[in-house]
Amino acid sequence: MNDLQDKVAEELRITREQVVQVLEMFALETHRSFYELRHDPIGELRWNTSPMAFFHLLGVLRSLAEIADGEFHSEEYLLRMGTQEDWQPFSDQMATWKRPEER
Repeated sequence: MNDLQDKVAEELRITREQVVQVLEMFALETHRSFYELRHDPIGELRWNTSPMAFFHLLGVLRSLAEIADGEFHSEEYLLRMGTQEDWQPFSDQMATWKRPEER
């Protein structure tokens, strides 16, 4: 069975590596936007994505909220990803990000 990246690559007729790069950059920039813009990240996301992408991203957020029943703790999921050494480089990418009150 194909995983998500393989399925998208097949649908778009691009390589799996290209899909991974796009997903990584999209997630990174979406995270940065939510972190830095804080005033209206959902509105910002709406105007910087297609209607289809916006609809499905909101669906993901809604599903996460329902599954977590208000108890979503990202640290728990990061621990499932591996050790701190595994995910620390991604956390380090945030070193230069500034929340509005920090500017």
